[in-house]
Amino acid sequence: MILRSLLFILLSVLAACSRSLVSIDYDPATAMPAAGAASYALSDPASGPEFQSLDNNRIAAALRKQLAARGLKEAPREQADLWVAYRVEQEAKLDNSGVSFGVGFGTGNMGMGVSTGPQAKQIMEGRLVVDVVDPKRQQVVWTAKANEYLRDSMRPEQRDALVNELVAEMLANFPPKSDK
Repeated sequence: MILRSLLFILLSVLAACSRSLVSIDYDPATAMPAAGAASYALSDPASGPEFQSLDNNRIAAALRKQLAARGLKEAPREQADLWVAYRVEQEAKLDNSGVSFGVGFGTGNMGMGVSTGPQAKQIMEGRLVVDVVDPKRQQVVWTAKANEYLRDSMRPEQRDALVNELVAEMLANFPPKSDK
């Protein structure tokens, strides 16, 4: 009985600590075409920094693979039922990880200490965002945002793996069931 209780507590803590790779939002009032009957056009991302061009190729390939797996067919933009747009939003973050040094002394209830922290440095990270647009209304009807970031320090195989994992997670339940 105690073992079951401990196992339940451990699983509850792990579930609470787990974080979804993506956040998804959509308009429940919009009827999405059935996956097997829909066509899409992939929109080229707006031009951005040079370093994203390789990532754009990775993202487009992953989107095509996942959309095809869901029965959607690629079509010319003017004939497509949906437009799929993607972008990598850059975010500057401060990284102050590293080694710090501290010294101190004390006696009784008194003490004093001094420490130095690592110098903060700015790092750039990219967050993948995928939007599905209704071409008739020219309006976003579904969007997914990554909760994991592409970092400049990643090796190509790490970037490939993360992009494929994120896109698969983003499109896992696409198209959503309509509430209509």
